[in-house]
Amino acid sequence: MGIKGTTALRVFYVHAIIAPNWTLTSVRRWYSSQARPRSNLRSLRIQCDEVWSFVYAKEKNAKPEMKAKGQAGDMWTWTAMDADSKLIISWLIGGRDAGYATAFIDDVASRLATRVRIPPSPPQGSGSSAW
Repeated sequence: MGIKGTTALRVFYVHAIIAPNWTLTSVRRWYSSQARPRSNLRSLRIQCDEVWSFVYAKEKNAKPEMKAKGQAGDMWTWTAMDADSKLIISWLIGGRDAGYATAFIDDVASRLATRVRIPPSPPQGSGSSAW
């Protein structure tokens, strides 16, 4: 659920006349910060996750010709984040198989200055975030 533009303007105390320029400036700053290659990071704790989504239709409902072209079906967004600063170290959009997992973890490793341990996820139903 999102919020309307006018609500966002009130929340951020931005006047409607300067809103388009303010929004464009914010988007440009965010994009330039994400476009810079991140390397030699001194992160100590890394959190990795993958999130499922789909393009056009779910895998089981997608038309075979669209799936063959890569225009429909399941997609996974892989993310690696510094647990302390919440900086996104790396992200990848693709499938959920060993090839994508290896490419993603290799990219994360190439951006870090030292080796780190990536802890496993807590068991389902454990209720503990301190696993």
